[in-house]
Amino acid sequence: MSSSRSFVLVSTVVVAFGCEPAPGRPPDAPRPAPSRAEGRHPRPSAAAPEDSGDPPQPIYGGSPVPSCGWPSVVAMISSGSVCTGTLLGPRLVVYAAHCGVEVHEVRFGEAMRGPGLQERVGVEHCVALPGGGPTTGDDLAYCVLETAVPQVPVVPPLMGCEVQVVVPGAPVTLVGFGRDEDGTVGLKREVDTVVVEVSPTGEIRIGGDGADTCKGDSGGPAFIELDDGSWRVFGVTSWGRGCGQGGWSTPLPSGIPWLEGQSGMDLTPCHDSEGAWDPQPGCGSFEREPWVGHGHWGSGCSGGPQTEAGSSCGAPLEPHGTSCAHACGGASTDGCWCDAACVAAGDCCPDAVQHCAHEVPSCLGACGALAPAGCWCDAECAAYGDCCVDRAVVCT
Repeated sequence: MSSSRSFVLVSTVVVAFGCEPAPGRPPDAPRPAPSRAEGRHPRPSAAAPEDSGDPPQPIYGGSPVPSCGWPSVVAMISSGSVCTGTLLGPRLVVYAAHCGVEVHEVRFGEAMRGPGLQERVGVEHCVALPGGGPTTGDDLAYCVLETAVPQVPVVPPLMGCEVQVVVPGAPVTLVGFGRDEDGTVGLKREVDTVVVEVSPTGEIRIGGDGADTCKGDSGGPAFIELDDGSWRVFGVTSWGRGCGQGGWSTPLPSGIPWLEGQSGMDLTPCHDSEGAWDPQPGCGSFEREPWVGHGHWGSGCSGGPQTEAGSSCGAPLEPHGTSCAHACGGASTDGCWCDAACVAAGDCCPDAVQHCAHEVPSCLGACGALAPAGCWCDAECAAYGDCCVDRAVVCT
């Protein structure tokens, strides 16, 4: 597939990907994904078929992700239906407005149920962008989680000068829990394809020739790689004219001002909400290989190679301030700590758990289970004497 290929749009029924009925049985266990050792986006690929008025086309390519592959991509569970979403911060998941706001649970892992399901997190509330939906370019919504999940590494949104990489022919990766060529729903799958066009309203057409999203993938991410080897979320899967024929994504950068303003959360560590370069302590240490499956779910799927301090649109932030970025196991340059003793001493940096889940024995995101640092946050830990020091505060 190349940027010079022309696509003819014909008058057909617009189908919003997503709202796939919840499956009645657990999907098969995920299979290992092919290696990307050959370089960026090496393989031809495809995704899943969709219900339409015509018989479904056979869709080939694409693969289930390995364990811990694309860990920030989650299943959005509402009554009788499924969409896909993307964790953008410890408590915020972005997805598509047409999926509705009745999401009651977010599921992490390689499958919605069965052996690949790793964690269920309740939803506090969801909000959809007013007037947003398929074909509008504003098909955005978000959910706030009941419990923070700071240990899972996120892929930040594309912002500012970075948007220049979204051009026809640019290689991208789509990820979701939607239907595959066999009709199976609920396995997290990835497919490599390219940007086809960007509409005057900013909507982005992606894929075709069998490389596409399908029902159940609505709200899921479109990822793109920058020149420094880091990845960004740039699109939210919205609608298409039949699986395998290419679909349209809502541009995430244009939705950031609403997302941050409505939620009150900072989702852009390197830019302000309008796209101006404004690096914060979290601007850097991004995962270089989020598809590979480094680490394990007990550690939040962290541990892979990371980027240096971000400099995609300007000078990197000088290594100072109250952040644990690049300081795990010791003190930051202004004196707060990022080690195993900081919780008990009360001198942790504010983002200690986010960056240093292995060293900081906190129950954030781990209530009722084993924390990444090895201490426990369940009902029995007091009897065993192995509770994290903040269990009584975090897990009330």
